[in-house]
Amino acid sequence: MVGGMLIGLLEMFASANLSIFTHGAFGAEYKDVFAFIILIGVLIFKPEGLFGKAVVEKV
Repeated sequence: MVGGMLIGLLEMFASANLSIFTHGAFGAEYKDVFAFIILIGVLIFKPEGLFGKAVVEKV
């Protein structure tokens, strides 16, 4: 639930301010790309989840 709220807030922030930060190079139509970049980053760096614990494999 927290992840969904975070993605929604960041996507709205990106669609409102992305053209300002990039000086018009990217507009609000790139908000989905921004959301997918966030999702891929979380899956790469936190695959166990935002609040999950790393699982140690037993040998």
